[in-house]
Amino acid sequence: MGHTESQGGGCEVCVVRPMLTITQRNTKYCYYPPHKQGILETLQAKGKEWCTCSGRCVLSVITKRVPILSWLPAYNLRAYLPGDVVSGMTVAIMHVTQGIGYAQLAKLPPITGMYMAFFPVLIYILLGTSKHSSMGTFAITCLMTGKVVKQFATFPHGHPASDSARNDSDIMTERMYTPNQVAAVVALTTGTIEILLGILNMGSYSVFLSDMMVSGFSTGAAFHVFTLQIQHILGLNLKSYDGPLKLMYTYRDINKQLFTANPVVMVISAITISVIVFNNLIIEPWFHTKTRVPFPIKFIVLTAGTLLSYLFNFHHKYNMRIVGKIPTGLPTPTVPPIELMPKIVTDCAIICVVAFTVSFSKARGFAKRHHYKVDGTQELYALGTSNVVGSFFGCAPIAVSLARSLIQEAAGGKTQITSFVCCSILLLVLLFVGPVFETLPMCVLSSITLVALRGTFRRINDLRNVWPVSKIDAMMWIISFLGVVIVDIDYGLLIGVLTSMLILMGRSQKPKTARLGRVPSTDVYLDVNQYFVTLEIPTVRIFQFCGSLHFANCEYFRQQLISVTGLDPYVIATTKSLEQKYQQMPISCITPSRKGVEYLVIEMSAVSYTDSSGGNLLSQLSKEYQEAGITVCLAALSGMLSGTHSVTNSGMSVLLCL
Repeated sequence: MGHTESQGGGCEVCVVRPMLTITQRNTKYCYYPPHKQGILETLQAKGKEWCTCSGRCVLSVITKRVPILSWLPAYNLRAYLPGDVVSGMTVAIMHVTQGIGYAQLAKLPPITGMYMAFFPVLIYILLGTSKHSSMGTFAITCLMTGKVVKQFATFPHGHPASDSARNDSDIMTERMYTPNQVAAVVALTTGTIEILLGILNMGSYSVFLSDMMVSGFSTGAAFHVFTLQIQHILGLNLKSYDGPLKLMYTYRDINKQLFTANPVVMVISAITISVIVFNNLIIEPWFHTKTRVPFPIKFIVLTAGTLLSYLFNFHHKYNMRIVGKIPTGLPTPTVPPIELMPKIVTDCAIICVVAFTVSFSKARGFAKRHHYKVDGTQELYALGTSNVVGSFFGCAPIAVSLARSLIQEAAGGKTQITSFVCCSILLLVLLFVGPVFETLPMCVLSSITLVALRGTFRRINDLRNVWPVSKIDAMMWIISFLGVVIVDIDYGLLIGVLTSMLILMGRSQKPKTARLGRVPSTDVYLDVNQYFVTLEIPTVRIFQFCGSLHFANCEYFRQQLISVTGLDPYVIATTKSLEQKYQQMPISCITPSRKGVEYLVIEMSAVSYTDSSGGNLLSQLSKEYQEAGITVCLAALSGMLSGTHSVTNSGMSVLLCL
């Protein structure tokens, strides 16, 4: 190898590659194969590893599974506490507004939303690895829980969901469950599934759910949440639908009942939305220049709406729906009705996937931005244990709220102490302040929820940004979105996951291929169809395969090799046989592009994996081209490819990149 100075001031490196068979390479460079353990040796090694115990090992396991033991002793009071306290107070206010609002999505009493922000979050503080994730109520998981609650719970007469509850014969023959009992067993089942996935170390498999699929799914689910708020904003009483096309049926009913809307409710909703939007666009940016604490517009609107409703008796005078009774104190822990678990396990598995995928993707984003690590498997343990504990207090499954998490970050939150401060304030609300919000109009609550969906709807920009870059990723977004909007949330998730997996399989099965040529006076080889300055050596064809070679794409590899290089071994062998038999055959009958090719080089630098089928294919191709008078060489072949044993004794040449 040598180097010279080029005219452009750079350094040109000349690389000399010896042409060797795999056997010659191993012999010349003293290859020492790694020892492969048998089943018995593997079991013995694992048993020794598991049975070996020391004080340091035990401490390491405990701190890994209970992360608070590692970060709390190193907590910097002066640097972190002021930001954590301010952030915790700010997020607590959001928990009150979102807790009451999102509880109605789950068909639960308003107080349950605040329970979800208290009991499970205390457990997450102990076990979670994310410092900026705000756990608690999340619109999409509450909406999905509400579907199960509506199916199995018995609602009191006059409840909005009572018209779609089970019929009288079902109620007489089956045990009746309250909405909180059904939500509790949903949380218990979801938490159990998350813990089992953590035991199986499945946290890392969330990467198979692409960002575009999650973005499309979240945006579609936001339309469901938006639709549920319409009836409260307009003051309508709409029938609740289930299954495919339910959004279309709901908007059909809205169109029919539009002229029966409550004008007072519409005016209050319009004022509430206008005030919050004005704050977000005008007041909040100015206020942010003065302090990092957000202006508490939602709490102000909540308080003003409650006070006006109490003073002017909105509920009786204008037939306006209000939150209703909110008890004080903490609930007594009770065991959820576990006999329902087999009936709801499928719905809970879907809720588990949604909750963990959304939560871990947000946690991973915060960790990357603030330079710390989150553990996917530990997050499964944390979420699962939080849900299991919360289920004994009637809570629905929890997840990360992006809006609260962003506020927590912007307000200066540094650690999980933020959540502890938040829980302390919520405890005071639960013990003393809760009944104050009993006269809060539902239209005010729905208006707050509606404006909060703005951040989720902005994810439509993901589609606009990815469309010029990758049409396939854009189609994944569209399919996930339409699946959720047109069919339903659970079916939409299944459609999105299947689409994501099919695209992943398709990309793995059909990698990019190219025919390489040499840039004159260099040792650089580029695609001849994209770089016209490249030249090919007349007696050599170079084929590049950019992907793993395995049983699923062996036939594709063969087809592309023949198509890209123009070298079909059967055609060439037959032509040469005819030439030998008929010496007088005109030269024009022989394809000029195939004449004179003596070497076929397969460039393998981008091939990270080859199974036995791929190795057998390379060996077979070597024999076929050898019969056609062409020598097959493998360039830049990695010694770690598992299928190379299939070609070791085939006589193939290997061009090494030293």
